[in-house]
Amino acid sequence: MKRIYEQIAQCDIFIYLMSQSSVKSKYCKNELDEAIRLGKSIIPIQVASSVRIPSLIADNYQVLNMVQGVSKESLVELFGAITRKIWNLR
Repeated sequence: MKRIYEQIAQCDIFIYLMSQSSVKSKYCKNELDEAIRLGKSIIPIQVASSVRIPSLIADNYQVLNMVQGVSKESLVELFGAITRKIWNLR
């Protein structure tokens, strides 16, 4: 667990993949909370259609939809989100 928190502290962008399991996981919630506490740029990605997006995410972040899987369009959208976050870090 300590190593995960060290990695979160070192990252510039935290990508949060939302599946049914991850949004119910206390470990994933704690990792997301740590990224928020540290002021990390967060990119939430919905990877399953049945996911109930937590209000903390829905109210504060633009969620990328990759429910249909990885496609050229979804990768362009992800790359754009990462690029915008990088520019905002400068």
